[in-house]
Amino acid sequence: MVFYCCVPMCKNRKGGHKFPKDHELRKKWQIAIKREGALRKLWTPSENSRVCESHFKTEDYVPNCLRKTLRKTAVPSVFPYRSKQHGRHTRNSGEICRASDSSPITTSILVKDDAVPEAQFTVEVKSADFDDGPMTIHDRSDSMTETHPTISSKAQIPIQISNGATDIGRIFAEGHLMKYYMGFYNYDHFMLLFNILGPSCHFLNFKSRLGPQNELLATLMKLRQAKDDFELAIFFGVGRSTMSNVISTWINFMYFQLREIDVWPSRKIVDKHCPKDIKMKFPHVRAILDATEVRIERPKNAGMQSASFSTYKNKNMAKCMIGISTRGLVTYISDAYGGNTSDRQIVERSDLTSKFEGGDAIMVDRGITVQDLFAPADVKILMPSFLRGRDRFDQNEIFSDRCIASKRIHVERVIGHAKRFKILQNEMGHSKRILSGRIIFICFSLINLFPAIVDESS
Repeated sequence: MVFYCCVPMCKNRKGGHKFPKDHELRKKWQIAIKREGALRKLWTPSENSRVCESHFKTEDYVPNCLRKTLRKTAVPSVFPYRSKQHGRHTRNSGEICRASDSSPITTSILVKDDAVPEAQFTVEVKSADFDDGPMTIHDRSDSMTETHPTISSKAQIPIQISNGATDIGRIFAEGHLMKYYMGFYNYDHFMLLFNILGPSCHFLNFKSRLGPQNELLATLMKLRQAKDDFELAIFFGVGRSTMSNVISTWINFMYFQLREIDVWPSRKIVDKHCPKDIKMKFPHVRAILDATEVRIERPKNAGMQSASFSTYKNKNMAKCMIGISTRGLVTYISDAYGGNTSDRQIVERSDLTSKFEGGDAIMVDRGITVQDLFAPADVKILMPSFLRGRDRFDQNEIFSDRCIASKRIHVERVIGHAKRFKILQNEMGHSKRILSGRIIFICFSLINLFPAIVDESS
């Protein structure tokens, strides 16, 4: 049986030494070879794992033995490839050298300018502190006597590089950063959501070293600014796969937790908080409905392509029905369907018909023709009039349509507010398409943590 060396980037297959049975020494071997296992954890060797002789020094062996025998305290320490990795790395665009981890991080970049022959500049950056001063470019060309028209040899470039992850605490401390990254006003606003999710966030199946609050922050940044997983991984100082697992775990967790909250208001609560103008003109309206769509990447399956293609948008879409109260509270979010699904089909498959009581009214757009579905429950549908073969509307119909449109616009405002979460504006890739319905649900649920868009006195 051929045994390959288990050290990363080592291609020897002449066998080698087994891992010691002593637990402490075995751990030292694992740390020394620096091989990562699943989820960036320390790799665990098997019975067939070997470390070849090239990774041990001569003094690691017992002298004067017919067969090479390691000392009981020997640990692999020879790794030629590491010096190449941490040494000078040359590319056509420049050369990058990094100092050891024990000293402040210093980066030297040798820039070769093709426009000016023999012109080379060295950029040195010290990142021990943000206040170490600006980055300075020093001229290394002996033959170059004139200043480059676009790059000054004594230019001062104010670039700041931090060691490790970004200062996350600064986001929580400054309101404008929280508003930009998450949409919340301050830390107390953020903690309102965190407390709503409950203590279960401390017992999720997947955990990272970030902690629950930072994991929630990363998820909200993903939703609000549509950050790429790789960008968030750099931001928080973790691996890309770790960040992807964090985002997926928290999207599922937030969906199931927020879905447990019953936001459907009773008739009494709707009447109590209904704006004066709507209460005067449409006293029985309990909900305003409209459909919204989110772009998704075209599926590979032909059947899914057909089901998700919207002829109205001419793109592959995910579609759901949104319901709000007269004050603008999001009270209903349907499951997500393909863009080819009609508004009527979504209502038929939902439980909306069981939520209304006799005498209620629903305000909808002209395309949502569901009168026959709600007629048995004595629920009235308010929508703009149809011409139905006539040349024009009469005066009463025009006045009624304008009144309905002026109130129905509130659901459009709520949808626009929810789409400030940029993940709903951008096209969802294959990895997020499966979670598209849950992402839509979360974004619209978070709208309820903000002040009502319709004033009670309006």
